Amino acid sequence: MPLGLEDKRITDGHLTASTYYNHHLSPWHGRLNHRWSWSVRLRRVGQWFQVNFVELMRIKGVATQGRQDASQWVRSYTVAYSTDGMNFVSYKEGRTTKVNITFLP
Repeated sequence: MPLGLEDKRITDGHLTASTYYNHHLSPWHGRLNHRWSWSVRLRRVGQWFQVNFVELMRIKGVATQGRQDASQWVRSYTVAYSTDGMNFVSYKEGRTTKVNITFLP
């Protein structure tokens, strides 16, 4: 069952990012099937997008999509989680951090 990012049950104040390009490309626009999107200010490794679920949640999948009005998308990403919002642990399969590769159009 979706956890509320697309339908806005997770409110804008619970979405943050390392940087964002402008108001129309801010983290609160980083939702599936949204008119706008999140986009970083500068293209460099280490940018992040964070969702605060407020309560402990079990995540069974992550969906991403490119920007609807430009040729922009995330090529690969890792997932990390935290129970205190400060100390993050990378999701691993076995002993290796899982790197998710997105399919390019």
